Amino acid sequence: MSVKHRERAASKDQTKSSKGISTKEGPSTSLAWRPSSKIRDRHWERLAVVYIRQSSPHQVLENRESRERQYALAKVAEQFGWPADRVLVIDEDQGLSGKFSEARDGFQRLLTEVTLDHVGLVLGLELSRLARSCKDWHHLVEVCAVFDTLLYDQDGIYDPNDSNDRLLLGMKGAMSEYELITLRNRLERGRENKAARGELFLHLPIGYVKSPTGEPVQEPDEQARGVVQLVFDKFEELGTVWRVFCYFKQNKIQFGFRCLRGPKRGQLEWRRATHNRVLAILRHPIYAGAYAYGFHRPGRKNPVSGQVEGGKWFLSPDEIRVLIQGRVPAYISWEQYLANQRRLSENRSFPGSQGAARAGRALLSGLIVCGRCGHCMNVGYHAGKRKKPHYWCDTHFFEEREQPCFGLKAPPVDELVAEQVLRALEGAGRRRVESGSGDGHPAGTRASPSALATAPGARPIRGGTRRASVSERRTGEPPGGANAGAALGGVAAAGAATPGGIRPFPDSDAGRPERYRRSPHPSSLGRHRLALARAGHDSPRSQGDRALSGGSCRRPR
Repeated sequence: MSVKHRERAASKDQTKSSKGISTKEGPSTSLAWRPSSKIRDRHWERLAVVYIRQSSPHQVLENRESRERQYALAKVAEQFGWPADRVLVIDEDQGLSGKFSEARDGFQRLLTEVTLDHVGLVLGLELSRLARSCKDWHHLVEVCAVFDTLLYDQDGIYDPNDSNDRLLLGMKGAMSEYELITLRNRLERGRENKAARGELFLHLPIGYVKSPTGEPVQEPDEQARGVVQLVFDKFEELGTVWRVFCYFKQNKIQFGFRCLRGPKRGQLEWRRATHNRVLAILRHPIYAGAYAYGFHRPGRKNPVSGQVEGGKWFLSPDEIRVLIQGRVPAYISWEQYLANQRRLSENRSFPGSQGAARAGRALLSGLIVCGRCGHCMNVGYHAGKRKKPHYWCDTHFFEEREQPCFGLKAPPVDELVAEQVLRALEGAGRRRVESGSGDGHPAGTRASPSALATAPGARPIRGGTRRASVSERRTGEPPGGANAGAALGGVAAAGAATPGGIRPFPDSDAGRPERYRRSPHPSSLGRHRLALARAGHDSPRSQGDRALSGGSCRRPR
């Protein structure tokens, strides 16, 4: 058919559009027509592409009428003059949202075909089917304008190179994106309103199930409930999440889960304990009987690195958006939950936290402080069979400067501290016996290291008793001099000028950098921090004196 015959047919059919054509729902299948002079020979020479998309798998299964209407657009393209073999149907994006285009292979294929100048007409039931983002929508319109490709929806045909059509396309794209924002805001406000009443329960944690009325109740299986209660009992006894996890692993204790989906939905399933599961049970406020909404803070994805930043898995009770106490059955009291959170915070190995007691031969791990910079000293172990411990400071690694501090061997200092602790306990026991206030060691007796190690809550002291050094046999004084007992009531600092090489550290943290300030450690040494000294003595030096005077001080390996 020549160009003149097509234009005549188009003009005749345009006058009949009011009789047999519904421009709102698309052309009638009883008439073969071409709606206007917008369709040219250069458009018929290329393909007609029908783009089909529904936003979710649920819509694909349930909204069958919308799916049938979209597939019927292939017949519309044939009525516009395209042969059936020149009509391409793209339906790879079924069940995907139009908010983003990165995961939509069908939309990317459409852009590729238009860019290769293979497409003369793009058909969609609504413009929102093509894109719900102004960025993606305007990109498609711009590409169609460059390669002279027409757009069609149930309201008509649009030419991106026409000023009026271009304005209308821009408005429809903006309205499509705004509609998505409106729907999302409406759903989020309804969810928040339900959460404010304490009625929104999406996924209940271990130890809870939903009743037929939708209310949360404790796990009906007694063994599954007992495992959850055992987590709190063991944490109160052992003090750290890792020890609780090791206890569960060594005894092969498993958690009872309720399957949320699949053929076993609602059935009890036993799974092995993990560190994250134990921590989640201790962190979740629902076990204290509190309803919490918003205790997770979602992060934002960095477009440069691709990593999620700013998120936090469990927020503190003060930061939770909705917190209603006494809303659900509880495993522990609210006071015990707050005590557990404080203990978890103190167990962290961060500046300002006390840290948890760990394994190792060093006695003063986490307690000893550098007398020069005020930083908590690290504990290292030399390679070898005996793995002798030593203390060292790594401040220069973080402040980009030369190493001003040094390390020293741990055994001489540990023996000195153990001697002072035993001396203090001996005096305290003697005073208690004399005053009759409790059980203690009889006068003239002395607590042994084994007695100190077996005391409730005491940390074992390795090595037992030691022989008296040369300075002790000559002077009758313990290593460190007569004033060494002052270390128990204060903090030993490097560079001290006292006869024993130990001087009290200032009670105030004034003048220190903020990162080096620490809270007192709750230990048997009177909640004080200890630091090692490098000082000289006129008298013959014992092994402990040489360690404090710098004889064994050296840079850490």
